[in-house]
Amino acid sequence: MKNYDKPNVKIIILNWNGKNDTCECVDSLLNAGCVKSQIIIVDNGSNDGSVAVFCERYPDIKTIVNDANLGYAGGNNIGIRKAIESNAEYILILNNDTTVEPGFLEPLVNTLKNEKYDIAGPKILNYWNKELWAGSGSIIWFAASPIQRKILGIFNKSTYSRKTTFVTGCAMMVRKDVFIKIGMLDPEYVAYYEDLDFCYRAINNNFKCKYVAESIIYHKVSATGGFIGKDTLSPFQAYFNARNGFLFCKKNLTRFKKWQFLLGHFSFRFIYFFILALQSKNVESLKKLFQGYKDGVFGYVKEREENVGSV
Repeated sequence: MKNYDKPNVKIIILNWNGKNDTCECVDSLLNAGCVKSQIIIVDNGSNDGSVAVFCERYPDIKTIVNDANLGYAGGNNIGIRKAIESNAEYILILNNDTTVEPGFLEPLVNTLKNEKYDIAGPKILNYWNKELWAGSGSIIWFAASPIQRKILGIFNKSTYSRKTTFVTGCAMMVRKDVFIKIGMLDPEYVAYYEDLDFCYRAINNNFKCKYVAESIIYHKVSATGGFIGKDTLSPFQAYFNARNGFLFCKKNLTRFKKWQFLLGHFSFRFIYFFILALQSKNVESLKKLFQGYKDGVFGYVKEREENVGSV
């Protein structure tokens, strides 16, 4: 990793009460050849002693402490701004419940530096069973969401790198210029859809995304959202997946695209999450699912802060 021991690459890791996952993630980065000056840990108001652990274990790694949980976007934005202040050219947003393969960073940087792409994402394997979890994603309007092409066998193009329209926020490397032009992640989403929103805005501003199959990481699906296994849906995930689809629709789409999105949402995505909530046997998940749809349809979301989107 000698080509990447310069401060032009920064890696943002957001932590909320997940010190064990975060430490495993950081250790994997260091074992992969990343240097401590590249890493920025942002603690999102943890109360599990995370900050003390990071300060003791990684005294040479920058740890930013937020007083409260600002959500995925709000917390990461703090780290992104710090990276830009540090003159980073390339910023990698990396979930704390991931680990990386040695050599994962070089293909991502080369994609942005030499191939003139602006957003790049790695191949993401399930941490537990090593099966493909995410790769070569695209916005599929009939499903009202980003879809990883590996889901449908006929669209399985995740074995090689390709231009795409969506990179998951689980691991997203972004050229600094993208943030400067289109702004930050939108914290109004809190969780889910903020990566779709960001990629959609980027593409509409003539930036390009690429899936980089040569870069490999592993994701614990999903320690943060409570989605452990395909038959489980947490109340947190139920609410924000339901609400944020409508927030994205209202914020970004033309009338025609809105109708496409809504048709796809109620013919595919609603049924999927409703069945998942039933399989979870969690009454609270069902309640939160319908509450999310209600809040999304009627616009019951807090007013957007004046500085949302600013660098």
